[in-house]
Amino acid sequence: MSHYISKTAKLFADLVEKGRISASSVDRGSPDTKLQFARLDNAGIVKKQRSGGGNCYRLLHPDKLQSFIDANFPSGLIKPEDSDSANRTFGVLTRGDSKTLTALGFDLVMLRGNVGLMINKEPYQPGNSDSAFLSLKISEEQKITLLSDNCRIITVENPTVFTELKKITDLEWDLAIYTAGKMSTLLLDQLQLWQEAGHSLLHFGDYDYFGLLEYARILERCSFAEIFFPTRLTHQFIDEYGTPELHQKQIAQHGSLLKKLETLAESAQKENLIGIHKLLQSTSKGLEQEAFLKTK
Repeated sequence: MSHYISKTAKLFADLVEKGRISASSVDRGSPDTKLQFARLDNAGIVKKQRSGGGNCYRLLHPDKLQSFIDANFPSGLIKPEDSDSANRTFGVLTRGDSKTLTALGFDLVMLRGNVGLMINKEPYQPGNSDSAFLSLKISEEQKITLLSDNCRIITVENPTVFTELKKITDLEWDLAIYTAGKMSTLLLDQLQLWQEAGHSLLHFGDYDYFGLLEYARILERCSFAEIFFPTRLTHQFIDEYGTPELHQKQIAQHGSLLKKLETLAESAQKENLIGIHKLLQSTSKGLEQEAFLKTK
């Protein structure tokens, strides 16, 4: 069973899935819920109309609703299953992605590896320990320079894999970046600068719609970025270690992914992305990247 980050998020998920929801469910909601649906009604995205013995909100423009959801729920509608954070944390998620830190104007990037770095003309060494990592601040004015040429940079979505990355022996990398889920625009800017400087990029996230969408966001900015597509990532592997919940609860992210695929230029990288998407579709399951820590 999915747990949504708010009652409003649950109503949006129902509207996406069913195309309509009862007006009474909105009327019983909070002032914020009523305001959100009033905005949708005023924008012509939904229409309040008679249905049976009452009223309903009917969805008129699914694409516009998806854009609205992406803007107002950038971390997704689903509450992370392994989170023990206080409810106020999820209040933040209903109004914006805290990972982007747009209000502060900077982002904190966690790194590990064997490559020397420089920021504001000061050198740093991240180290490659499994228990201690380097965190650096980036902003519009402050970016990280690598002190070696032709480095292989890997972006990692989940904390467990980031801390135990050396256990995945079929991966080669010089510098690992922990993305903490959805990447900020500032981090995407940083990745683009590294590619323009001649470094190569590899994304390793969950093999679900959210993870593929994050790679698509990188590929949109960094056309040579690769996705980790090991030979053992097969239909059988996903069927054995994947879960249907990851597939079912990411309806909104899947819509965004399909829209993004339409805009990406044709390339070998896009074909790999489409290939993984087809694998997920064929199994109706998603795969968390931690599966690669459990299997050889």
